Amino acid sequence: MSKQLKVLVGIVLFGLISFSIYQVITFSSELLKDEAANDIKQKPPTNNHAEGQLITKYSFNGVTTDESFDNIIKNNEVTVVNLFASWCNPCRNETPDLNEFYLKDLPDDVELVGLNVQDSGKARDAFIEEFDVQYPIYNMENDKDFMVDLRLTIIPTTLFINSDGEIVKTYVGEISKKTLDSYIQYVRDE
Repeated sequence: MSKQLKVLVGIVLFGLISFSIYQVITFSSELLKDEAANDIKQKPPTNNHAEGQLITKYSFNGVTTDESFDNIIKNNEVTVVNLFASWCNPCRNETPDLNEFYLKDLPDDVELVGLNVQDSGKARDAFIEEFDVQYPIYNMENDKDFMVDLRLTIIPTTLFINSDGEIVKTYVGEISKKTLDSYIQYVRDE
């Protein structure tokens, strides 16, 4: 076998092995997301400190909207609040899916908003532009107190809030559409 043919075979084999590893990792990740979505209905409530707290006791400023945060809460059966930062890789990974969910799959009585935390205004604005974020974005003057008070330590975290402003469920980590759907249904059923 010629040297060129050996190199070509080696490249093809390397490509096939790399693609196979990628497929296994992707498939495993999807299985974990599906499992999380199915488990929500079977597991007892978590002991997350934020659950049961009123989010309406905090003040939020609209970044991409003039609508008050409190009005969004009151006017929807469920409000999904996704805490994100521009420097957070899982946040960057989930934002295109959140955008798609907001534009195509958002139920009528549900609102999705982003809450930018632990970030600079310049970095936040660049993130919003880079991902062409379509859902309303908010921030707050003192997000550190908010994070400490609710014991929120990992970003992204997604809060599921009822129309009374109560945080009913929290999801820590990168969220999928199936998990969003399951948690929204959970809040509706409460």
